[in-house]
Amino acid sequence: MKIHWFGVTVKCDYDFALQLWNYFFSFELGLLTNTSRAGRGFQHIDTALQESKLYWMPFPQASINYDYVHFEIPGSACDVVLPSRFTEFFEYLRENEMAFKVTRIDLAFDNCPFSPKAFFERALHEDCSTHAKRETFTFTSSPEYVREDGSLGSDTCYIGSRSSARFLRIYNERGFTRLEIVLKEERAQAVADDLFSHSYEEWERIGKSHILDFIRFASWSPWDEFISSVDRADLVVSAARKISLTKIRNWLSHQVSPALSVLFDVLGEVEALQMINQMVTDARNLRDRSRYSAVLAMRAPFSDLENVSISMFSPEFPEDWDLVEPPHDLIEAE
Repeated sequence: MKIHWFGVTVKCDYDFALQLWNYFFSFELGLLTNTSRAGRGFQHIDTALQESKLYWMPFPQASINYDYVHFEIPGSACDVVLPSRFTEFFEYLRENEMAFKVTRIDLAFDNCPFSPKAFFERALHEDCSTHAKRETFTFTSSPEYVREDGSLGSDTCYIGSRSSARFLRIYNERGFTRLEIVLKEERAQAVADDLFSHSYEEWERIGKSHILDFIRFASWSPWDEFISSVDRADLVVSAARKISLTKIRNWLSHQVSPALSVLFDVLGEVEALQMINQMVTDARNLRDRSRYSAVLAMRAPFSDLENVSISMFSPEFPEDWDLVEPPHDLIEAE
């Protein structure tokens, strides 16, 4: 299994984004070059090798008073990036409590033991269980297409709407059959949390478990061969996080608010707010908040962080992080 698309929005300024790029991705994808283009709500796009991009300087919005960027690493770029790069990048953002959100991640599986046509036909069978609606199942064939292995004909099957938070794409334009699961929005963040919490050796099992959470076949031997003994992920994305956040709010309302009201009445609003802001700052910088990591992921795309200083999300790099090439311990092949 491989990552075949990686998109993430990060709350930081352009200069810090360049440092992130140079440290984690420039060794394989080169330096970013500024273009005159705009897109995806940003005024500037920098490009590097294999169509990788950094979007920066978002168009002004009345409700947003902070800076953020978007990294986009498409399939061809993902193919040349070491898997460990993604894990190290993700862990750096998380460990430094930077506000970020994975907006899209594609997981690809090669040499599948079925063809796109066979998969499409079996998906229409009654033993297929999926979250996708049947009307979103599509199959296209290009008989004159020359595959990468020189043979003629290419087939593609889609399960799920391409505008939805997840869908499958099965195709054979390279000669072999590849299955990709495309994950977007909150589900992309949740799956990335799961994937990057495990070693690279476990990625295939984790990826297939999320495919099983989307589609299953009760009895089909090629599918059984592909899935092997993997269990379904059974991931509930937004509901669990929102429930956890609601519990925190309820606890604050029922248990903490009486004490806070006394604090405001005795000290006055200005001093009380200063004290609370200091407690929040100390908690961010000094306390272990790992138990709330799933809830913290709801910060992006940062609608709840409009009044937070951008400096809070620009932790300092080690002294050698201004180098274009990463240290050797990060570029050794696994």
